[in-house]
Amino acid sequence: MKKATKSDFIKFLKDLSDSYEVIAPQKIADEGIDLSPVTDFNKITFDYVNTERSFKRFIFPQSQELFKFENNKIVAEKIKPKKQVIVGIRNCDINNFKVLDYNFIEKDPVDSLYKDARDNTIFIVGACIKNNSTCFCKTFKINPLGVESGDLSYLFDDESKEFYIKANTEKGTELIKKLKCKAASDFDEKVKKYETNHDNIPDLIEDKDLVEIFSGQLDGDKWETIFQGCVNCGICTFYCPTCYCFDIEEEGKFWKGRRVRNWDSCMFSIYSKETTGHNPRPTNRERYRNRVLHKFYYQLKHNDSYGCVGCGRCISNCPTNIDIRKIIKTFI
Repeated sequence: MKKATKSDFIKFLKDLSDSYEVIAPQKIADEGIDLSPVTDFNKITFDYVNTERSFKRFIFPQSQELFKFENNKIVAEKIKPKKQVIVGIRNCDINNFKVLDYNFIEKDPVDSLYKDARDNTIFIVGACIKNNSTCFCKTFKINPLGVESGDLSYLFDDESKEFYIKANTEKGTELIKKLKCKAASDFDEKVKKYETNHDNIPDLIEDKDLVEIFSGQLDGDKWETIFQGCVNCGICTFYCPTCYCFDIEEEGKFWKGRRVRNWDSCMFSIYSKETTGHNPRPTNRERYRNRVLHKFYYQLKHNDSYGCVGCGRCISNCPTNIDIRKIIKTFI
């Protein structure tokens, strides 16, 4: 474990910008604190619980050109990924790799767009010293103060304005050599100081087996009420760090245009509609049931990981105040 002053850490990031695009938390007008490419390193902030959106869009863009075509020929290949450093990712968000990697890399065919972006990115994770009322990461056994994830991870001590930094990968080990830092012997004391800040985060599941619980409740009366209030806007899926559904569209004319990949949402009525006109999920009930089961049953059964990381964004951004924590409690 090393520690560095805030000024040295900022200088470290600034030096990295010679070779990488640095993406870090900043105050965005009318949008709160969010991850954004850095142009002024004095505007980076570490005083936040979590960013408005996760880092997912930097490795799996909301809209992504696959190629251009003209007269039945591909005239422009996919754009090569740029080298980037993402700073200030929270422990909940970095756990989205358990879902994204499983679906994009660990199964054939490998998604080369995602893999290339991931391989060309350095991930720097920041431990949380405080939380929001919507946080429930402990439900999924995620430690908000953990420093074991990402290429580098840090705990920023708000009092001393020092960073306690740990390298977790070969990339991180090479990277930390460029940072002016010294050995830290008081890290455990700093962690202990902030532990009580997270005593209020609930563990909704504890040691319960959700696969077994949901196996016996794949249908029933509970599904008739939990979806009420949902307007199928899809905002929960677009803010979610682990949602990965997409659609492929072609833009332009028949003889000239481009093929793009855009995020999609299982909450949209058209998402599961077939060309025959039949829709196996015709109402809010079926769509919301699919979303809940995908998060807490399907992913767990097939991938041995939850489809949720407890970041709470779906709760804080839902226009009708649906709380996924209450849904979990309904079934357990």
